[in-house]
Amino acid sequence: MIKKSNPFSGRILLLTTALFSAFYSAVSYGDWTTKIYDLGSKSKLLYTSVDKEEKIGDLVTGHVTFNDPQGKEAVREDYTLQNGKLIKYTLHQRQVNEEGTLEVKDGRTNFSYTKEGKTSTDDEKAVDNLVTGPVIIRYIQGHWDEIMKGDTVDVRWAALDRKETVGFKFFKMEEKQMDGKNVVLVKMKPTSIVIAAIVDPLIIIFERDSKKLLEIKGRTLPRQMIDGHWKDLDADTLFSS
Repeated sequence: MIKKSNPFSGRILLLTTALFSAFYSAVSYGDWTTKIYDLGSKSKLLYTSVDKEEKIGDLVTGHVTFNDPQGKEAVREDYTLQNGKLIKYTLHQRQVNEEGTLEVKDGRTNFSYTKEGKTSTDDEKAVDNLVTGPVIIRYIQGHWDEIMKGDTVDVRWAALDRKETVGFKFFKMEEKQMDGKNVVLVKMKPTSIVIAAIVDPLIIIFERDSKKLLEIKGRTLPRQMIDGHWKDLDADTLFSS
């Protein structure tokens, strides 16, 4: 998703996931798995992830672990939702020994990020459309009718390494058949023209009628070792229950 090295290359991945961990249904809780392949190949397995989620009362807690083919943990996400909204999220980047946390409390979103042994903090006003990896798919499914009508849905993406939120938008690219299924392609891209010039969009593919998440194309949370350095990774992420 990131085209070149820049101040956003840390984890606007989605993207940050990211990257991204995700869920098939806005009301389902349980275990989900993904397989992450080299972009465009779907043959070279790079990572797998497992998402374990539990609901108690109005709280949902979840943990996502990304492992390499040898079973070594590369990245871990921990999150808490209350009444469907993100109130706490922690990212453990084992590959580069970095960690970030956000917590929504008393009308503020509080950020903390540790890199090279140094921790820095910041905060900003809390917003209702805050998202990060574990809530992106929920948010899209919660605004499905708007997206299917062709409307644009705006969110604030939590960029932990920058200790701030960044504007992104979702919108429908197209509907088509893929592997015998009727699918919808949703694009996630920055709202800022400046950031959009350096950040590639994510393409998120859903089964049309069930809204089931099938695939994400673009930046993912684990990185790839290239020439002795951990580099950001664009990949095909396939989802299954």
